[in-house]
Amino acid sequence: MQHMNRKIIILVIIMSFFIGLGTAFYRDLSASPQRDNISKLVVYCAAGVRVPVELLAQEYEEISGVNLDLIYGSSGNLRSQIVSRGAGDIYIPGDPRFLDDTDYVAAREIAYHSPALVVNASQEHHIGNLHELLNSNISFVLVNPDSTALGEMTEVIIEGIGLSDQIKTRLYGRVATANQVPLYVSLVDGLAGISWYSNCLINKEDLTIIELPKDLQMRIPIIGVVLKISEQQEKAEDFLHFLKSDRANQVFKKWGYEIED
Repeated sequence: MQHMNRKIIILVIIMSFFIGLGTAFYRDLSASPQRDNISKLVVYCAAGVRVPVELLAQEYEEISGVNLDLIYGSSGNLRSQIVSRGAGDIYIPGDPRFLDDTDYVAAREIAYHSPALVVNASQEHHIGNLHELLNSNISFVLVNPDSTALGEMTEVIIEGIGLSDQIKTRLYGRVATANQVPLYVSLVDGLAGISWYSNCLINKEDLTIIELPKDLQMRIPIIGVVLKISEQQEKAEDFLHFLKSDRANQVFKKWGYEIED
């Protein structure tokens, strides 16, 4: 009987040890920061603005301790993702028209897109200015006129430089996005095109940028908004404020975007 009592006492001690260990383990887990509790902002960003936003996001994460989940794509595709997911904090389209059907609570003009007329830098044609381009047999690759703001600007520029009547015979082809234009022009000798200046800088070694007349030097704003569905609107607005800072202006300007004067 006494032997049995000792067994019971030992069993109780062992059970108490494991119960205490389990309680301590539970407390350790509950005291540890969980990944879901880490502050994170979801940012839907147009691919055409990726480079400066990505660089600035890295700096902001170090400064603020806020994690940024950057999702890139076309402005239209990103807006569709926002609707289908019903979640997110910030939307930065490359074309402000995509904000027309977007519910947001705050907005900031971050920088500006400006169009550039570019030609293949091959020494064969020696095109260095608009007059030489107009008097050459260079063909053009252009974005679709109704797909983006750049498409509309392109039509204005073509008419403004007096190529409306010639463009049908000098049209190499049309593409869907702005970044495709400098890519084609850089790879195919004897091509010219119109794209965003920031896109042209990526292939600048293979391109010659032709200065446009002042009345054709246009720009559109790149606007970032805090989505109405965001559950962290104050933090989201703080990041947009950072994208408008002096430091951000330096980065955007370096990568070919215009900033507010």
